[in-house]
This record gives sequence, structure tokens and C-alpha cells, in this order.
Amino acid sequence: CTSLTSIEIPDSVTSIGGFAFSGCSNLQYNTYSKAKYLGNADNPYVALIQANSSSSASCKIHPDTKVIAGSAFGGCYSLTSIEIPDSVTSIGERAFSGCTSLTSITIGDSVTSIGYEAFSGCTSLTSIEIPDSVTSIGERAFYNCSSLTSIEIQDKVTSIGSYTFYNCSSLTSVHITDLASWCGILFGNSFANPLYYAHNLYLNGELLTDLVIPDSVTSIEGYAFHNRTSLTSIEIPDSVTSIGAGAFAMCSSLTSITYTGTKAQWNAISKGSYWNSSTGSYTIHCTDGDISKQ
Repeated sequence: CTSLTSIEIPDSVTSIGGFAFSGCSNLQYNTYSKAKYLGNADNPYVALIQANSSSSASCKIHPDTKVIAGSAFGGCYSLTSIEIPDSVTSIGERAFSGCTSLTSITIGDSVTSIGYEAFSGCTSLTSIEIPDSVTSIGERAFYNCSSLTSIEIQDKVTSIGSYTFYNCSSLTSVHITDLASWCGILFGNSFANPLYYAHNLYLNGELLTDLVIPDSVTSIEGYAFHNRTSLTSIEIPDSVTSIGAGAFAMCSSLTSITYTGTKAQWNAISKGSYWNSSTGSYTIHCTDGDISKQ
């Protein structure tokens, strides 16, 4: 129905088959008030969105929606903006994958997880704010978001999957609100950390050039500060018992580490593989003397 521009579906409708509106290329606006779950092939709301994937510039998600499931908006390449309401708790895999015109995303404050490749290939997206409700970001979630320049990650995130920020080569800044929480994030690999490209880490709006690890930290997880090329000095408290693989790798300007414990305590810290590879020729200053880079 290539001339169909609008449609209204009453609340009494409980089922619409898959591809029911396929090929309705001029459908400009659509609503479905009873949609609670976006992503099922037979979901009427998704059927409408998919029918209009080539022409729809914006979409309003119903405030009762709980889940945006796999590929719900995948390939809607003319979609430019979307607001995810606070009712949504989960963004499924590939939910917005390939939305190449998407420039604006607002994620509601109830979302706890962002799935595999959820926003991969959103090549027009320039910035993203992860709300403090989110605890996990899946593998490749922002894979190939090549225009992404900044990202804000709140302190509830505990894991970011492998290659999440791979080929986000325009990244220049990462904004966080709590350094101790950042140290505890489990990164799948170096490309899971947006600092791989961004280099610049901002804590509550202030650029960190000298890094002071809080006393509450016991473990600095792998790749936490990987490729922070502007980092010159680090202060590590004696509460730290482990430093993960690649945690400070490629910090090429690093010249000084101040450790608040003894040399024996420093040597007792469990250190992952390549934790300090490709760094500057730093010296570790302990309370009872210095240790050269090992």
C-alpha cells in the first residue's frame, strides 16, 4: 500500500501478523497504545516500524513498553531520533543496529542492560549518555559508531563486552562520575574501553591528567586505563591487591607511579599479563624506596 500515509489501530486489536504493513513506504506516523514488548516478528508496533523503515525520521515508543527486543528497529536507516521511555528495562540485541541516520538517543532511567550490537553501525551518532540504571553493556553495543565523539558512563556499570567501541575512531572524551566504580568495570578486551580511542578521561567534568586511585579500590580491572597516552603519573593506594591485564598498557607518557605501601607490598600485588606494556620509563615510588620499571 504505497500511498498509505497514516493508520490508527484501536486498543481492541490484540494481534497483527508479521509483515502486515510490509511495503507501506509512505507511512509517516503510527501508534499502537497496547504495545508492551517490541521485537517479536508478529508484534504490530514492530510491523509498522519495519514497514516504514526507509522513510520514518522519528518514533515515539509507548510509555508502557517494557522491553525493546532484538532487531526491533534494526535497519531503520532514516530514523534520526528516538526517546526510550523510563518504562523500558532492557534494550535487546541489534535493537537499533544499522540506524545510520540516528543522531539523537535518549535512554530512560530504568534501562539496566544494553544488548549485543544494540547500536552497532549507528554511524551518525555523535554522543551518548548511559544512565545510572545501566549495569551491563553487551558486546559490540556501539561497534562501528564512527562519528561518536563523547560518551558518559554512570557509576552503576559493572561490565562492558568485547569490541563494544571498536572502530569508534572519532571518540575524544569519556565522562564518568566515580573513579572507584570505573576501576571495577570488567572490560571484555581493550576495544571494550572507549578510552582506547578517546584517550581523555573526565571525572565530573574535569580532565584527569594525573590519576589518583581512591583508597576504597582493591582491584584495578583489566584495560581500565588502556591507551591513556596523556597520563603522566599515577598514585595507587596500598589497598590495591591486583592489577588486571593491560590495565595501563600503552600509557606512553607515564613517568611516575606513587605507591602508598612498601616495595614488598608492591611486589606482592597480583599483576595481569601486559599490564604495563608500551608505557613510559616510569619509576615506582614506595614508602621505603624506589623500584624501576619491570
